[in-house]
Amino acid sequence: MFYLIKLVLGLRVSREEELRGLDIDEHGTEAGHGFQIFSSQ
Repeated sequence: MFYLIKLVLGLRVSREEELRGLDIDEHGTEAGHGFQIFSSQ
């Protein structure tokens, strides 16, 4: 069944969508807006 889905629709998102974040593509906003675990410094 998954083989047929993979052939017709695909099972994975593009690399760009994955790096950008799926919540942004699916919902138009970040899921954890303002929540940051790591510092960029």
